[in-house]
Amino acid sequence: MFATTSLSTILSAILEYELPMESRRPDAILLVGGGLLVIELKGKLGPSQADIDQAAAYARDLQCYHRDCEDRPVVPVLIPTPAQGYVRREGAVHIVGLDALDGLVEQITNLDLPCVYRASFLDENAYRPLPTLVKAARELFLNGELRRINRATAATPPAVETIRQIVHEARTR
Repeated sequence: MFATTSLSTILSAILEYELPMESRRPDAILLVGGGLLVIELKGKLGPSQADIDQAAAYARDLQCYHRDCEDRPVVPVLIPTPAQGYVRREGAVHIVGLDALDGLVEQITNLDLPCVYRASFLDENAYRPLPTLVKAARELFLNGELRRINRATAATPPAVETIRQIVHEARTR
């Protein structure tokens, strides 16, 4: 599956990684050089738009909510298992056959970034998804403060302030 030169650059392969607090699982995550490949396998020649969206969503969620993925490339890869070679790119998603995966690994490992290590990636505090609105309101009501919402802070101050006022008003009543 991998060329000999690429195999030495793979630090870890994590199979069926379950996104914490969710039930979604990319088929594999390769921690390579300074980046990650999020791999979704499909047993058909032609992937659907839903398959492409699924691979893109895994990469997006890791990029936005995983501590070790914030400042490095997270490359979504869709592998229709009967396919051969590099099929095409749909947005950020590379659609490739198994025989072309080593080429993508080479592209990622050529970056001058520190490696991601498996223990750090799998740390239980590494994945920080957005709290649900109800959970955030409960935290605010119980603790009087709202934890920082990762990657959403720039777009949410008016909504957070409104929620804060509502919760404080409810608390006094």
